[in-house]
Amino acid sequence: MHDLFTRGIDVNTGLLRPTAEDAPALYKESALGLIPRDWEDSIFKKYLIKNLYGPRFSGEDYDSEGNVKTIRGMDFSKNGEILYEQAPIALLPKSKVNAHLLEKGDVVMVTTADCGLTAVFEQQDFQFIPSAYSVKFRFNEEVEPYFIKFFMQTDKAKRLVNKYVRQGTLGNLPGSDVVGFNIALPKIEEQKIIINRLKGVESKIQIEQEALAKYQQLKAGLLQDLLTGKVAVKIENV
Repeated sequence: MHDLFTRGIDVNTGLLRPTAEDAPALYKESALGLIPRDWEDSIFKKYLIKNLYGPRFSGEDYDSEGNVKTIRGMDFSKNGEILYEQAPIALLPKSKVNAHLLEKGDVVMVTTADCGLTAVFEQQDFQFIPSAYSVKFRFNEEVEPYFIKFFMQTDKAKRLVNKYVRQGTLGNLPGSDVVGFNIALPKIEEQKIIINRLKGVESKIQIEQEALAKYQQLKAGLLQDLLTGKVAVKIENV
């Protein structure tokens, strides 16, 4: 991830660019340090079409027969996936729902507690809006939403979050500060290649984690059998 967001991918070769030490002519200084020369040194605000917090409403408005699901901070996984099934349903005025409705490709960021945790909304059969403690960002065609999601997982982005978080009981990251975050942005083709590389890594990690969970469960079952005497322990002569 560090290499992809500092060196990027040469779209002609599909390989990481040489390091700045090996090929200094390929790089330039930016607000985030050295970046490839053809990347844009800019801020979030330049590419935004819309940014909006979710609406506030009473707890009494939650209703299993409601018309919209609201995504809270607890409805994000730690690696930035929205847990659509567990998001609660509310019954809200149509005008309020329409004003905050999430569309495919919208970037949703948690701004309280897990400040900076970021996901990309994928189209669902039900209507969704962000909660009052999350903010929706809609970027223009120069930005792939998943590039923002993965960027927010980098150390550089985390330092930006820590710089602007207002410390309190839970911590708060104002959306007005997020729009000023620095970003080094490659052309859209290179963004897509970087995203595909990172999604491939995520997929492999998930497969390994599922295998690990399976073997841990198997181990626990074997220990249970051995400790309860269900399975005899055979000691071989040394």
